[in-house]
Amino acid sequence: MLTSIPFYFSTTRNLVIAFCGLFSNIFIRNFDADGVSKKIVNVPISFLSKEKFLIRLQQDPGLNEDVQINLPRLSAEIVGIDYDTARQLNKVHKNVSNVSVRTVYTYSPVPYNITFNLYSYTRTVEDNLQIMEQILPFFTPDMNLSIKMMKEPLLVQDVPLILNSVSNDDQYDGSFEDSRTIITTYSFTMKAYFYGPLLNHNDPENHFANNGDAQVIKQVSVSVNSASKYSAVIDPFSAKETDPYNINENWELTIPDPADPRL
Repeated sequence: MLTSIPFYFSTTRNLVIAFCGLFSNIFIRNFDADGVSKKIVNVPISFLSKEKFLIRLQQDPGLNEDVQINLPRLSAEIVGIDYDTARQLNKVHKNVSNVSVRTVYTYSPVPYNITFNLYSYTRTVEDNLQIMEQILPFFTPDMNLSIKMMKEPLLVQDVPLILNSVSNDDQYDGSFEDSRTIITTYSFTMKAYFYGPLLNHNDPENHFANNGDAQVIKQVSVSVNSASKYSAVIDPFSAKETDPYNINENWELTIPDPADPRL
């Protein structure tokens, strides 16, 4: 049992919104044969994997549509979430905040690196280069995003976003009927934190003992199922946060009687 307190801060959702929103204002210019700008087009972005977008691009989902998906377009996806040991903070450090009329706290957040891939799909090299030149100048190779991680208590955090690499794939092989698609992949790493539940020492399910300013988890007792129970208690029980102590763990397992007529 990780926790008896349900919690959800929409952390991953907020990170995805911030990432996609960063690239939502990219524009390209269409030129005529004389090099005169005819039209400015906003490049739409969606949270979709590369493979699914290519299927939609190359096939007809409705089997009766004659119009292709208009390019250029952008799509993004999360391709990896990895723990970052280099940014780990003191695990027992507590961040205290006031929510409504009560004081709550949470332990140090856990650092994770989230790998995003941003894909651009274009028909021409010129459109591809226009998109690229509106992205690369802003990463040296990183930039900071201010993201609201919690609404209550209010927590706004600067999250570094690092551009790792850029690669091109020209989908020009195939029959004469196939359309040309130039795909550029931008690989990013977002150095994010995930937060645990907001705790209050007056909540009975947290098993906190009040010893002045020190809030120490004294004991935990969990019924795993009807036949087993796990418990843990610190020794000595009077220990505070800064005192040395041991944790005595115990499993109680009830073995059913084979002669029990209910079996």
